[in-house]
Amino acid sequence: MSGDHRSTTAYKEELLQNSGYSRLSNTQIFEKGNKIILSPAVAENKKGKYWFDVREKIIDKIDKNKPIEVLIRIVPNKFIFTSWDQLKTIIETHTKTDKGENKVWSFEIMNNFTEIHCQKSSDDNLLSVVVANEENVVSNLDR
Repeated sequence: MSGDHRSTTAYKEELLQNSGYSRLSNTQIFEKGNKIILSPAVAENKKGKYWFDVREKIIDKIDKNKPIEVLIRIVPNKFIFTSWDQLKTIIETHTKTDKGENKVWSFEIMNNFTEIHCQKSSDDNLLSVVVANEENVVSNLDR
């Protein structure tokens, strides 16, 4: 991904770890007991829109028998929570982009952070919950 998202990733990882989640190896997957958080890195494109990727090799590492949530941090202080089931519906209905050996689905965050669209087709969208501050994120992580 282009853009410098290291500080965003470090902040998000610290927030998740402070809530008791541990990172699965060097992935976008965090676990706590019977719960999983998929938290892809976000980048801002040249037009000022935010986007993220979900890679097939990451999906393959997720334990599908556990409840899965998706947490996306958009700098400086916006977070989006959505369910894996909603994101999976979009993934299952769209052709993935081949980037070498990696199968990738790219998503754009739109409409004041309330919708996530597959970049291949913005006809299908996923409504998301915007969590505006750290305290709300922590309470959502603990539910």
